[in-house]
Amino acid sequence: MVEIQSSHTNCMWCTALRRPYWEKNMVKMLGLTKKRYPVIHKNTPSVNNRLNTIRHLIQQKEEHYWKLGRHVKIQDGRLHD
Repeated sequence: MVEIQSSHTNCMWCTALRRPYWEKNMVKMLGLTKKRYPVIHKNTPSVNNRLNTIRHLIQQKEEHYWKLGRHVKIQDGRLHD
């Protein structure tokens, strides 16, 4: 059985300037330093909690899936190569 792992593609939408120090630290921790530069994060509870604290500063893209080292997209609820 092949295990499929989902992930989020996030990019910084708003700047972290004039934001509280904990939001600036979270942006650096997640690697979202450049505006509109996509970064892929795993869909785990710990990462989701971190993303939730800065959800107003980021934009989440479509979900990507990795299956046996190959990138697979989801369209209409089905996996596509």
